[in-house]
Amino acid sequence: METKPGRKYLVCFDLDGTLLDSLLGIAQASNRALEKLGFPAKPVEKYRSYVGYGPDYLSASSLPEVHTRQDQDNWGRYYQKYYAESNAACTVPYPGVPQMLERIKESGVWLAVLTNKFHNLAVEQVARYFPGMFDHVMGYVKGVPVKPNPYVLEILMNECGVAPEQTVYVGDLEVDIETALACGARPVGVLWGFGGTGLRSGLKEVDLVETPEELVDLLLG
Repeated sequence: METKPGRKYLVCFDLDGTLLDSLLGIAQASNRALEKLGFPAKPVEKYRSYVGYGPDYLSASSLPEVHTRQDQDNWGRYYQKYYAESNAACTVPYPGVPQMLERIKESGVWLAVLTNKFHNLAVEQVARYFPGMFDHVMGYVKGVPVKPNPYVLEILMNECGVAPEQTVYVGDLEVDIETALACGARPVGVLWGFGGTGLRSGLKEVDLVETPEELVDLLLG
């Protein structure tokens, strides 16, 4: 991607599984919430397929098959509390990601995070792990459509004054690819995250990268 003066491009990232290896923190917070509600915990690996589609999906997947809306609301309150308390102990940026972000930022583009994680948790994590790096951080807010609905990505493009063809959205799951395609942005899939090499299936028209260094080369090369 050729860079130009005036910040005419937006590079937007998913958070969990793209920038942060946060699976253990998510699983621990959810399992503590489940135990608080009297439900059994789930194996950590189960959460790999629960993440990325928003809190409602995460809570419904974590809870027993038979549960109520109140169970989901209660889970959400406990989850946010426990996650805020303990996620720092078991969440780390993927190797090479901080350096990747620095190089992309130096090129003069807008940088943003768009995630289906609770907004308050997303803001806290970005400030903790990537201080001063991002211009915008957008997470889940009740009543606002979640990915793959492109609504929030379109808001970010408007905030930055860029067109879809000047926007790249980077993520590790098909929901991220679908979000970009839904509004005409350029999707890039990363193979190091929760989606892993499963992204290779059926995504022949999408750029896929195996390392942060490859992403830098793709965007700035």
